[in-house]
Amino acid sequence: MAKLLRPLIIVMLLLSIGALVLGVLLFNNREILKGRTKKHAEAAQALAEKLTAGRDPFIEPIDKELNMDNLLNYQQMDGELGTLSSIAGTRLDVLFDTGQDLKNTRDELEATRAELARTKQELADARAEIERLEGVVAEKERQLAEANQRIDTLETEKDSLEEEIEGLNDKVADLEIEIEDKEAEIVSLQTIVDKLRPDDNPEVTDTPKGLKGEVVLVNSDWNFIVVDIGEQDELAPLTPMLVHRGNHLVGKVKASMVDETAAVCEINRDFEQMPIQAGDTVFYPGVN
Repeated sequence: MAKLLRPLIIVMLLLSIGALVLGVLLFNNREILKGRTKKHAEAAQALAEKLTAGRDPFIEPIDKELNMDNLLNYQQMDGELGTLSSIAGTRLDVLFDTGQDLKNTRDELEATRAELARTKQELADARAEIERLEGVVAEKERQLAEANQRIDTLETEKDSLEEEIEGLNDKVADLEIEIEDKEAEIVSLQTIVDKLRPDDNPEVTDTPKGLKGEVVLVNSDWNFIVVDIGEQDELAPLTPMLVHRGNHLVGKVKASMVDETAAVCEINRDFEQMPIQAGDTVFYPGVN
């Protein structure tokens, strides 16, 4: 019997030693699990505090918090973890909304940048166009200045020409008056010529051979001239004379009316070589 108890006692002793070792191990593991649970609870609470805290100016605080005692209690831990999950979900939704807003803002910023780039290009084009237009305006102003200067010159020339025209008009008026007087004188002389016109059979003249004079007036319309020789030069009426211009024979005339110092002579159209002019020489060759 003693032999049978000895192995049993040994087995019992070995089991006791094993149970003691397992107890020691379980106690150590229990302390580790308690420490781990506390750390998890503290981490969960710290995470909840960070998630619920607000951040100016855009992140608003969440009015929820965890109970540390409940986190350490296994039966009540699920509720607190649910609260932490709710806080995380709420904050995640806010972050998602913020991210979407940020994306929209980024898209709007890109659109704004593109619009700004287009605006800058349009501004550069506008500045280039302004510079071109300023050059055109400067050229037009230069042309306008030249035109104004030309206008001033033309105005001066116009005033000068108007003064000259006014003077010429005065001279023309004087000449018209003189012409009217000459025409009246011609009419009077023609009347006298008509009265003194010789017969078809003229008499022999007493005019000295070689008598010369000069044509002082020509009236082609009335077919007569006036010469600067007369009775004091012994020019007799009806004397035929030749008209010369230098060495050229111009025509033939006949004295119709003779006064003291001048004479009116009728032009012989049949013998006219060229139109008689004032300054031509009249000459009596000594034959009729």
